[in-house]
Amino acid sequence: MIVSVAALQYPLGGPITLEDQLHLFRRRPDFLCLPEYFPVRPTDQSHHDASVRVPPLRRALAKLSRDLACTVIG
Repeated sequence: MIVSVAALQYPLGGPITLEDQLHLFRRRPDFLCLPEYFPVRPTDQSHHDASVRVPPLRRALAKLSRDLACTVIG
């Protein structure tokens, strides 16, 4: 079995452009790894500041997983 893995490095919590999403869609990876893609920003003063971004980020990653029909590791 051959498994296709893609890695995409983006700024912390930044949006993934439509162009990059289309590029990934054409490549059809089985797994998409997003190293450093987490909700902590340099301006956060506490864990609470970052935690409020987790639910929307989790929904965005789930949607990306559905749209690309692959497992997203974020």
